[in-house]
Amino acid sequence: MKATNKRRLKTMYCVIAGDIIESKEMDSEVRELVARTAKDVLNQINTDYMDYILADFGLVRGDAFEGVLLTQQQAPKIIQEIIKAFYCVEKTKVRVSVVLGQLTIISSDRNEVDGSAFHRAFANIDKMKEQKNNH
Repeated sequence: MKATNKRRLKTMYCVIAGDIIESKEMDSEVRELVARTAKDVLNQINTDYMDYILADFGLVRGDAFEGVLLTQQQAPKIIQEIIKAFYCVEKTKVRVSVVLGQLTIISSDRNEVDGSAFHRAFANIDKMKEQKNNH
């Protein structure tokens, strides 16, 4: 059993985290539409890519999203779908961080997953915010 745990800890996962740019400046109607769109696109991604997902994609903290893939193989397609869906709502932009790394807590529930890959993904988002980087 210990060998299995060690192997799982060394497995590399693909964490995708994102942040809606200037969400706090949006009026309530636009923000509500963006949130509905986010839920719809993330739910569709969870369905379309379920074989590649460890922890489902979903909104966190109201204006951010995250999910974990088993490998990075489908990441470019997923990111394109997310960016396109958001942009179709009042040209809303998102910052996206993709990190390949290890997880210390592995679960299908994104609220329980944790590890260095998550910490680096959100550190990247924070760095982009500080630099006012919208790409």
